[in-house]
Amino acid sequence: MRRAGRLFAAAGLLAGIDGCGGDVPAPPASPAVVTAETAPPPTAPHADPPAGPRPTEAQTAFRKLVGAQDAEAAKAAEKRLDELGADALPAYVEGLSGDEATRQFAAMRLAQLGIDAAPAADALVKALADPSPVVRVNAGSALSILEDARRAQAVPVLAKLLDGQPEYIARTAAIALGNFEEQAAEAVPALGQALSADDAELRKWAASTLGRIGPPAQAAAPALEKLAANDEDAEVRAAAREALERLRPKPEPPAAEPA
Repeated sequence: MRRAGRLFAAAGLLAGIDGCGGDVPAPPASPAVVTAETAPPPTAPHADPPAGPRPTEAQTAFRKLVGAQDAEAAKAAEKRLDELGADALPAYVEGLSGDEATRQFAAMRLAQLGIDAAPAADALVKALADPSPVVRVNAGSALSILEDARRAQAVPVLAKLLDGQPEYIARTAAIALGNFEEQAAEAVPALGQALSADDAELRKWAASTLGRIGPPAQAAAPALEKLAANDEDAEVRAAAREALERLRPKPEPPAAEPA
């Protein structure tokens, strides 16, 4: 069972594991997200909305976000969507069937909804097969905090995004995998490979997530020991030391003395 308040997040500002000490900060309780600030602007053209029923306020605000030509317009649209909260969910689900730019923004906004994205679970599972890695990583991030039996389908998708992707996608995948804890055991080999990445942030988050997986990540212990002793980045070393502590099996409680 996942523990409340132990979810990783990446929404422009990254945080680390609580209890690591002063040089590794604590994670906020929200999903990992590739935001409009961290992701390159989508290249797919955005088509004008088709004629039909009058769009809802959420649909209008979301279309303004996707089609924004400057930061001020984007911030205004995001502010309105934030105000609408979960009421905008139908607009995001609809967006997952749009062009590439629309799908990317829809997945991002669903991930930012956190547990309020639960009614979109069907659409999020389907989005795990989207051709855009931005959509896949945000869909996986959104599923990582939902109490849905199908959430585990995101683990292999996120594991594949740890390699061969831009740093902001790989980092987000590593962070989101931490929310699965021991259910992310199949991602241990990929996370172990990420410990040798050039990007220090990715090394840190890979180490942190291996610690959250716990004893099932024991195969990564030698690489974590090397990181803890030799990595040039202090935050990486601290995350690796904390992970090694979590990988150790918990001692069995002492047997009760006979009466």
